[in-house]
Amino acid sequence: MRRPPYNRSWLFGVVVLAGILLLSLPARAQSIKVTSAVPDTTEQGNLGLVVTVAGENFGKSSKVAYFVTGTTNPGGITVKGVKFINSKTLETTIDVAPDAQTDLKFDIQVMSNGRTGKGTELFKVLVKQNSDLPPGSVMDLHTVDVGFNSAVFQWTAPADDGYDPASGPATGWSFRIRGGDGIPGCGPFTADTWYPYAASDPCYVGSNGAFASAPDATETALVVQLAPNTQYYAMVRTQDDHAPDGIWSEIDNDLAHQVSFTTGPFPVTPWTAGIVDVCRPPEDCYYRTYTLPSYMHKPRFDFDRDGYPALLYEKDGIYKLATSTGSGWQIETVGSLAGDLAFDPANGDATMASYLPSAPGQKAGLVFYRRNGATSDPWKAESVARGTAKAQVLRFNPVGSVPTILYWAPGSGQQTGPLRLAERRNATWTVQEIASGVGAGGGLAFDAVGNPAVIFYQYIDGRPVLGFGLYQGGSWKLEVADYGPGASDSLEGGITVAYDPGRGDFSAACGFTDTTRRHRHERFCERTAGVWTCETIGESESHASSSLAIGPDGTVFLAYFEPFPKLVVGIRPPGGSWTREFPDWNISLVANPILRLGADGQPGVAYGGGHGESGVGAYQPVCFARRSPPSP
Repeated sequence: MRRPPYNRSWLFGVVVLAGILLLSLPARAQSIKVTSAVPDTTEQGNLGLVVTVAGENFGKSSKVAYFVTGTTNPGGITVKGVKFINSKTLETTIDVAPDAQTDLKFDIQVMSNGRTGKGTELFKVLVKQNSDLPPGSVMDLHTVDVGFNSAVFQWTAPADDGYDPASGPATGWSFRIRGGDGIPGCGPFTADTWYPYAASDPCYVGSNGAFASAPDATETALVVQLAPNTQYYAMVRTQDDHAPDGIWSEIDNDLAHQVSFTTGPFPVTPWTAGIVDVCRPPEDCYYRTYTLPSYMHKPRFDFDRDGYPALLYEKDGIYKLATSTGSGWQIETVGSLAGDLAFDPANGDATMASYLPSAPGQKAGLVFYRRNGATSDPWKAESVARGTAKAQVLRFNPVGSVPTILYWAPGSGQQTGPLRLAERRNATWTVQEIASGVGAGGGLAFDAVGNPAVIFYQYIDGRPVLGFGLYQGGSWKLEVADYGPGASDSLEGGITVAYDPGRGDFSAACGFTDTTRRHRHERFCERTAGVWTCETIGESESHASSSLAIGPDGTVFLAYFEPFPKLVVGIRPPGGSWTREFPDWNISLVANPILRLGADGQPGVAYGGGHGESGVGAYQPVCFARRSPPSP
């Protein structure tokens, strides 16, 4: 049989189809190449340097990284921006840290559209060479906001070597405030009054310091603890990294550019404030740091039976008791350790609670001290309980005038522990454990029939809560009073509780600090038949304490801090809204106010101050302010 002729048309169709398929496929992505960098060297500390990177096949959305050769360590180089010039050129803006890697070179990596290319050993950081040129002086120091006790300043940052941006930033700056012409012995800065240590100047008011920003950047400084209606001088000097101690900017030029400013008036207030005691170095106090004298520890405060105030505080490691009968303060030494102060309402005796650590022949424990009103009489000590007893709160139960001490008893090195209450009845001290796993601090109050109530904080399921305990029917009933406004907030600083006779229930105050640990939400809570309602009434300084008292008519008084800082007493009459009053301008950043009500129903508040009477000097005084009764 004859074979049919061979048909080649199908083969031609296959070839055509394959060609079409090949043409429809995307072109193979070309690899990225990185070939050079200009400049290819720089010194440590160069900020905002523009480096041109050359290569091939860069994309418009390219990303760039610098790595120490052979690693993925950026070595102190941060890429701040990338500018696409064309497929062969990129401009990268980088910051080179003052301690950037100098031993090895850097690779430069470019990433674009899922592709990565890298050039090896294209860039080198050199050790910064010390220059004998001083950093530039600040030429444009000026105020941008001035209040009654604070001021905000700005200026343009000079460079490490004069004003040459290529030399990088100066290492840092020191900003200082000095009392002005109206304060005896004070006035403008001179070469002699710019001391190495700011607080050694008797006219010292405040100081600030920080690492310097890049040349021509705007620097900002906040100064607080100023006196109202007072003229001051401000000056800033810059310092470079010249070995061994750095070179300061030219003093004569700095002096010529210091500025004078005057604070505003203090708000109208019904409070009368003054200094109880002051720590004037070096006669009174030992310098524990180069900037501040010994810390005047946060005072404890109570009114005696006759309505006169008394303050217990630490001065240079020794506890002092200051009392007043309206004509100055009488100050006496009471020992090296003390906790809280209270007066027995039944007989007027002064009492203290204190923790004594272990000593030879003596075990650590909680001690109660008592004496009658005469300062010449000795203190009589009673052992209350053995073991750790920190953060003592001493109060008298109004029913029976029973001394009662709330204290925290953590183990060695522990952040939480049991909260305990000690009462002295029939000449015997008894101790009850209220709750376990409690953080430091707490508050104590009593209801109308003498049941004690406590406020404390602890963690529940990893979240900080404000806890409340009330002793009723022979046992403690525990409740959660408040959670932080934010899920990650922490509860810090002083917490306090008070009985409201107008409502017949308790109120509490506390502060929750956010994750930055810089802002504290001041909270006020009220309890009604076991149900708590809380509100944020302001923002205060981190770690500052609050203190609460409630008058017989139900008027609430709450002392706390606002930023910059301001000592505030919030006042809320029954059924009314909150108003704010400022007791004093002279406060420190860690004043920790303690508020109590006097026999006239008006509050007094004890707190730490910032300066002496004239608004200068790093004296850390203990202060007291009293509110005048309203006019009839």
